[in-house]
Amino acid sequence: MTNHWETVQTEWFETKVVNCELCGKMIPRRIWKAEVNGSVRSFCSEDCERMYVEYWLPKYGQPEEKAADHG
Repeated sequence: MTNHWETVQTEWFETKVVNCELCGKMIPRRIWKAEVNGSVRSFCSEDCERMYVEYWLPKYGQPEEKAADHG
């Protein structure tokens, strides 16, 4: 996968909200999708991806993936 911009496709009545995985900013239209350490992450900009890779990961490490609820 190459890093790319992706447009959010939602209907006007949907309440699903996408947030940047670094700063938490709500992303209404365009998401920067980036592969980081084998996981696809969503950011509000290329700058947030860069800060995630250069600052967040070295300082805090890889976040744990949410476990699927099987029960």
